[in-house]
Amino acid sequence: KKSNGHHIVIVEDEESLASFLTDLFSNHGYKVTTYTNSRLAQKALPKILDEIDLILTDHTMPGITGLQLAKEVLALRPELPIILCTGFSFKIDEKTAYAIGISRFLQKPISTTELLKAVELLLASTALSLS
Repeated sequence: KKSNGHHIVIVEDEESLASFLTDLFSNHGYKVTTYTNSRLAQKALPKILDEIDLILTDHTMPGITGLQLAKEVLALRPELPIILCTGFSFKIDEKTAYAIGISRFLQKPISTTELLKAVELLLASTALSLS
């Protein structure tokens, strides 16, 4: 399937998972920018927000959480699709995530099929709402 060269940003502090996801999306034709440091992502994202089509972020990271990062990004670009991935966590639930504008909330471990489908659907619906 063609990705139309969509640009995805991955924020994941676990190096091995970050590189797995980078490869996964690159192999499906997406342009990928990956941050393994949430503070770095926090600084860099506002500068490239206009070029991004979707953000995939882990929730639990040293520095700032995926939810905090999402809040800051959505304040600047409310319509940007964000997928928040989380392991077992008491701190966040779907209601909270959706309330601040997260598009999809996925529990780890996530199947690659499910992840690719979620990304595809979000990008398709964004394309529709823009056209």
